[in-house]
Amino acid sequence: MAPPTVYRALQHLEQMGIVSRIESKNAYILCRHPHEEHDCLFFICRKCGKATEAPEREISRLVRKEAKDIGFSAVSRFWKFWGFVRSVLAASVIPENFLFDC
Repeated sequence: MAPPTVYRALQHLEQMGIVSRIESKNAYILCRHPHEEHDCLFFICRKCGKATEAPEREISRLVRKEAKDIGFSAVSRFWKFWGFVRSVLAASVIPENFLFDC
């Protein structure tokens, strides 16, 4: 299958809410609850690249309330949190300066 066909299929799945695109990694991840309106909270390991969607709703509710209170309408509700998964931390394979590299 040609790459343009794959990307069109992924874009269609994203529009349907079945996958989410992590732009900074040029990657897609399967949505954990595709048929519910929700914000996407992703935790991404800076070393191994593993991305996990969190099922958290309280944080989303609080941020939407704050946005509304200041008269702001968010277009995208996609949040990324960068860090390290437990197995990477346990292996102690993180360079010292990696922790503060933005």
